[in-house]
Amino acid sequence: MFEQNPREVEVFQNQIVGIRARMATMSAGSGSVSGSGAGAGAGAGNGAGGGGKPAAASNGRGNNGAAARENELLQHAAVLYNEKKLPAAVDALRQILSLPKPFVTPQLEAVVNFRLGMSLTALGQVQPAIDAYTAAIAASPSTIEHNAYNNRGNLRRQSELYELAISDFTRAIELNNEDATVFWNRALCYEARQQWSDALNDHELGLAFEQNPVC
Repeated sequence: MFEQNPREVEVFQNQIVGIRARMATMSAGSGSVSGSGAGAGAGAGNGAGGGGKPAAASNGRGNNGAAARENELLQHAAVLYNEKKLPAAVDALRQILSLPKPFVTPQLEAVVNFRLGMSLTALGQVQPAIDAYTAAIAASPSTIEHNAYNNRGNLRRQSELYELAISDFTRAIELNNEDATVFWNRALCYEARQQWSDALNDHELGLAFEQNPVC
């Protein structure tokens, strides 16, 4: 269940007021408003923040020794991450990925790469983090796909790769349409591109979801 956050509602409302003011100014000056309409309002996405802890992976194999070792490393990496020992967390996660492929299921590979992306992001290593999220999506999309697209989109937005970021947010939105955060993220990209009508549409959709959370 998504709980309404008064602060988020206020942010959405303020952004909408600001964008409408820009659009009115532009319309008065030139008679036209920028905005491609591409992707605006196309389905929405659930759980997009992705900042929380991913679920532990289940490998489903009979090799108890290998499974125990993987689980030990995964839990160790989680502890290190929570303690802000990020380089050590990255090392622990990469140890899992270095295991022979038969001992690493696609689901586990996806979860490990997702956590690796989170750790690298916290270290400020943007491109390696993007690569980790890309690997997570490729390994097992259904395991972490929505959050991975959103997180990768945020990194691309921060790198001013707005077209790629919009593509990621749109994909996250297509996967699940109940999270205001993804609309907010995509709206920021549209604002950066001065696509005011698209940005306004996403802010309004985000506000609607924030005020009327889906259980």
